[in-house]
Amino acid sequence: MASGRSRMDDGQVTGSRVRDFDFHPDEDKVRVFETGSAGVLRFSGDAYVSAGRYGDVVLWHYAFARHWFKVNLTTSLSGQIVGTGGDEPGSRFAVNCDIATPMRRHGDAVYAVDLFTDVLVQADGVSYQVCAWMNSIRRAPSN
Repeated sequence: MASGRSRMDDGQVTGSRVRDFDFHPDEDKVRVFETGSAGVLRFSGDAYVSAGRYGDVVLWHYAFARHWFKVNLTTSLSGQIVGTGGDEPGSRFAVNCDIATPMRRHGDAVYAVDLFTDVLVQADGVSYQVCAWMNSIRRAPSN
């Protein structure tokens, strides 16, 4: 919405920030991502969608109450899918499908537990890496 407010499923509009609590069982602290009202695109009991600018990229975040995953997508400011991450060949990914518990909403906050399995897709949309419990399997397109 142009005003920087998010529309909730019940028709109300909220101008508040959203805090996303992401618990990783192997860490002592809970990761907290805070999004200002202008970046909150949807905030309901069913889904939380946000977009945040980080330098020259936009991180799109999708979390769901009825699904065991969250999705993060990185685009350029013009909307083209781009990879971010490490400098080593094959380490830059544009899409991260994070296997996690379904999102739970309470007030202006959402909560989920990371289940240590990610599918990381490169900007080409074909090359990917599956990371599970600190192990990884690389897949590249076959020619």
